[in-house]
Amino acid sequence: MQSNNNEHELSAELVEITNLNGMPKVLEKLPVRITVNPLRAGEPFRMSCITPAVVGAQPEKRNPNYAPYIIHREFQNIAVCAEDIEHLYALLEMAINASDYTLRLIGKYIIIELHSIESCLKNLKTASPALKTLVNEYEGKLNKLDEKHQFTKIRNKIAAHRHDDGNNSINLEMLKQVDLWRHITNDAIREYVDCLGEFQDKLQNLHPHEYGRYIKQNGRPIAGVTALAPQKDYVPFFKVLNLSELFGQPSPPDELNAGDENVPQKENEQGKAGIDNGHK
Repeated sequence: MQSNNNEHELSAELVEITNLNGMPKVLEKLPVRITVNPLRAGEPFRMSCITPAVVGAQPEKRNPNYAPYIIHREFQNIAVCAEDIEHLYALLEMAINASDYTLRLIGKYIIIELHSIESCLKNLKTASPALKTLVNEYEGKLNKLDEKHQFTKIRNKIAAHRHDDGNNSINLEMLKQVDLWRHITNDAIREYVDCLGEFQDKLQNLHPHEYGRYIKQNGRPIAGVTALAPQKDYVPFFKVLNLSELFGQPSPPDELNAGDENVPQKENEQGKAGIDNGHK
């Protein structure tokens, strides 16, 4: 796969660690970046770039706007899935010394996102004969990988769902659960990521405009912008970043909030905002 500077493109390489705290750069809130991910609209430090082409309900197939809508929307969806996979790989990097269960748990969610990309491809191939030919080629490769690694069964029976039938009423035999769980390995996931990365390169050649607008632009840093306030109606995951309130453990709020432009900084004994010892 061709190398580039955009960390949200699918890649089999481990994410890059860039700061002293060991935080993979894709997880950092700074620098301010462009996002085409509708779920990140209004988020602090993210400038939403949603095009009119993906707004509104999906047209019917006989509508002349159907094909353009599908192409734009599925490119956007693939960009979001690739971003999610990059984040999950970053969590794997941080949890490298964790238990095998923890690693497989993260791997399980990567499999869910990989499966989501496959569903995007199924929809994308309805937009043009050229896309149908390309997607059919890679669906054949992905089907062979699925026979080998059982990712569809993992997704349907022990990941997104917990039962052996479509009605979620029949429990899967425990030994079969264990067998599927043990199919979740880094090597198996990498085979899928490599295959989809190869497909992504060919997709870029077929639709360079949409590829650039969604996949390459997503996550691109904005030069010269150091802060971006959240929308007024934005609801953060943690209302107050204070571990003593969240988990009953004392933690100095200054240290937790150091460097956050949205949190007023208290002055330390030297009269400088923030915390010393590397937290400036």
